[in-house]
Amino acid sequence: MELPFHLKVYCIYLCVFCPSIEISTRQLCQLWIAEGFIPYNSEETAEYYLKELIHRGFIQVSKRRAGGTIKACYVPSLVYYSLLLVAEKTRFVLMPNKEEESLATVKRCFILEDLIEFISLEQSDMYLQSFLNHSSESDHLALIDCENFCENFKYLRVLNWGSAVLDQFPPGLENLFLLKYLQLNIPTLKCLPLLICTLLNLETLEMPAGYIDHSPEGIWMMQKLMHLNFDSITLPAPPKNYSSSLKNLIFISALHPSSCTPDILSRLPTVQTLRISGDLSHYHSGVSKSLCELHKLECLKLVNGSKLSRMVLSEYQFPPSLIQLSLSNTELMEDPMPMLERLPRLQVMKLKRNSYFGRKLACVGSGGFPELQVLT
Repeated sequence: MELPFHLKVYCIYLCVFCPSIEISTRQLCQLWIAEGFIPYNSEETAEYYLKELIHRGFIQVSKRRAGGTIKACYVPSLVYYSLLLVAEKTRFVLMPNKEEESLATVKRCFILEDLIEFISLEQSDMYLQSFLNHSSESDHLALIDCENFCENFKYLRVLNWGSAVLDQFPPGLENLFLLKYLQLNIPTLKCLPLLICTLLNLETLEMPAGYIDHSPEGIWMMQKLMHLNFDSITLPAPPKNYSSSLKNLIFISALHPSSCTPDILSRLPTVQTLRISGDLSHYHSGVSKSLCELHKLECLKLVNGSKLSRMVLSEYQFPPSLIQLSLSNTELMEDPMPMLERLPRLQVMKLKRNSYFGRKLACVGSGGFPELQVLT
């Protein structure tokens, strides 16, 4: 009751997660934004409110990144059940059970088990705003059930099907025009359907197990996109005579190196976090010369996916805005220090597995690594 009014909604929302289970702070902030809680969709504001709730004891930190920022957190059980009591009384959030007859006055629903049983129920509710599946079971969803679900809940802003497995992009999903946050698990999907480009309000698209080797040109029309999270995604070249950009996109993981061309990266003006994974040597020319187009890039992860080639770091042009850099499987033969020490803002540098095969690391400049705090 002592919380400032603006923090109450963020606090009560925590009960959509299981007690004492690790929560990605990136995901939590994205959900707050998708729900419309955060003014101007500002991630900085979301992180500030997160720290406020940590300071007041509602959330505990479980993991921090190398630079010190919070990576994961959890809600203590005692806090969780107190919040859940308030949430259910006010019908702010509901965890349905067999005794629940209707979702007519509920805006947010989450389930911990029996996903298929819930989806197969006939619901007449037209106002459900958020649906999150936290079941640990990898249920296999029938397409007809997905289609009926999309028909019943037309006003969803948040849809997270969690670990539930689909065979293909679910029919009817393209009609959820208000959708801002979407998480799917379609391991066999290789091509993003054109229909997804009708979701013009979409801000976050999560398919962590998705390996997408073809995306439609229409993705460049999705101007509100902020986060793309895939195992791998290939972006198409922008349509001819199309000068616009994905001006709100700030997070991409993992971009295929074939998409790292000046024409594509120059149209991602606000990207701050980028993970590139694939055969870096095969696409060496494009990747090495295009990264400097990302003037606001702060965190870069390079993962070489080919064992037959090596990366030549000295030919790369990194933007001076870089704060964190991580290299994996790059099999460098030359000492990376003389080049990397010139990055003026670099604070965290990670040379991970098979990143460097040499035996010497030497800083040669007198003022090298002026901001470095962490070296792994």
